[in-house]
Amino acid sequence: MRHVAVRLRLTSDGDAMMEEELVTSARTLSRNVRESNAYGKDALRNYAVQRRKDDDELQREVAGVDGLFGRLIQVVANPGIKMPDMSAEEPS
Repeated sequence: MRHVAVRLRLTSDGDAMMEEELVTSARTLSRNVRESNAYGKDALRNYAVQRRKDDDELQREVAGVDGLFGRLIQVVANPGIKMPDMSAEEPS
């Protein structure tokens, strides 16, 4: 995920595009987690969440988009969660 964040920060047309692509990628990866005889999906997602929380580089890459890191953690933990449309403009 960190490498995708770096690529998007350097090439995307804005924060909304970066956020949409990262959240979609995180959701897809989390949905596609496959349990094994040793670990269930929840255990694997919890492990992935912990790894993301410990990833200082990822946090730095997405720091420019308010709340993005938290949304990424949420969607990895629960890929079915509905995220608000952050690209919509705030009412004046």
